[in-house]
Amino acid sequence: MPEFINNIIAYYDTLLRALEFSRLGGLARSDVWLYPAANTLHVLGAALLVGAILVYDLRILRGREAPRTALVLSTIGLILLLVTGPTMFSAEATAIGHNPIFLLKIAVILAALINVLLYWLAGPVLPRLVRLHAFVSALLWTGALVLGRLIAYF
Repeated sequence: MPEFINNIIAYYDTLLRALEFSRLGGLARSDVWLYPAANTLHVLGAALLVGAILVYDLRILRGREAPRTALVLSTIGLILLLVTGPTMFSAEATAIGHNPIFLLKIAVILAALINVLLYWLAGPVLPRLVRLHAFVSALLWTGALVLGRLIAYF
């Protein structure tokens, strides 16, 4: 393997260890309420994000106007996920950071975020392209949700 790849892997491992042994990682492992609260709020955030996005995408796929409420709810869900995800991850960063299902989940989330960005940057576009973005969005966010639940089993 090329040396720069080995360096990247070593740096990644160092970051994982630093996060796991940080104050947040220690609290996530030792505090009786922090991890369960983060887990509960993470599930709520996922439900809000994916549920609202599916409503939004399904409306677009049916050729209807998407409700603005869906954007508000998905934003609240995303904020909850961004706050609670690192907390849960820090408890076992070295193990989870090498879990192939977790890595796939992160890749799917990045693809979904790129899809959202492309959708918003496109401006007024052809209805077929809007529907394609909605279809891809529904698949990717649902996939991220499923992969998130599978992390514990692999």
